Amino acid sequence: MTDLRVVLRALLAASLAAGCTSAALPTPTDRSTAATPSLATAAASPTASPPAAASPTATAPAPTASRGPASPTSAPTAASSATPGSSVIVPSGSPTASLIEPLPDLEQNRPLRAGSYYVDDPFPVQVSFTVTDGWRVWAYTPAATQVNFFKPDVGEVSLEIVDNVSADPCTGELLDPPVGPSVDALVAALSDFSEFGFEVSSATDITIDGFPGKQLALQAPRATTCQDLLTWRTTTRQNGVGRGEVSEVRILDVDGVRLMISVAHGSELPAEARPEIDAVLESVRITK
Repeated sequence: MTDLRVVLRALLAASLAAGCTSAALPTPTDRSTAATPSLATAAASPTASPPAAASPTATAPAPTASRGPASPTSAPTAASSATPGSSVIVPSGSPTASLIEPLPDLEQNRPLRAGSYYVDDPFPVQVSFTVTDGWRVWAYTPAATQVNFFKPDVGEVSLEIVDNVSADPCTGELLDPPVGPSVDALVAALSDFSEFGFEVSSATDITIDGFPGKQLALQAPRATTCQDLLTWRTTTRQNGVGRGEVSEVRILDVDGVRLMISVAHGSELPAEARPEIDAVLESVRITK
């Protein structure tokens, strides 16, 4: 009997030991996340159909309406949207760009987190670009003829489908008949601003992503008796410029769609702002 008890105890001990060593530990939760968007990849592959970022339902408070220029001096201020609950457009969790949807009205704006983005239908051309933190988007309404991105103390980049130009920047009266549909027609109309005190450079030929066009620069007069200086118009708004403001304009023929890529900044551009503006411009990719 004693020997049997010893054997049973030994078997019980072995069984308990085996149960303890074979019990599996809980499987750790998978903490992997989607790869951080690659700015270089997103810029280099705009033709892919990237997944749209989730559309936030909350919108930023609308800033005060203004007839002013599409520039750092007149774009909605960052402070106007820096309120609790304001939505931020964020890059999707993929290495491709995130879609920007039209905003409900003209003066609403939303901040963009660092990453790559694109606009597409209803905008007539698919355009992708990359920004760092601090940029904001505005003027992209259901009319879908203008998209503006600005960063305080840096400048503004806009994508525009221009349908007419001011015959007189001082009054804002538009050309009648309207400016013709070609790149050269728009270049000629903008060059005529030299008659109103604007400094206008000569136009030079450019090609962006295989699409031909021209570029030129305009600087508004520093001294003028005009209350406003109004330049060109899209179906979204009529653009204005401040005294001494510089507009760097690239006008492209994208398979029959005349696309303007415009940079606006003050007459004295901070040294640190130029590289940031150039980085946005260099990231722009265009597909039809």
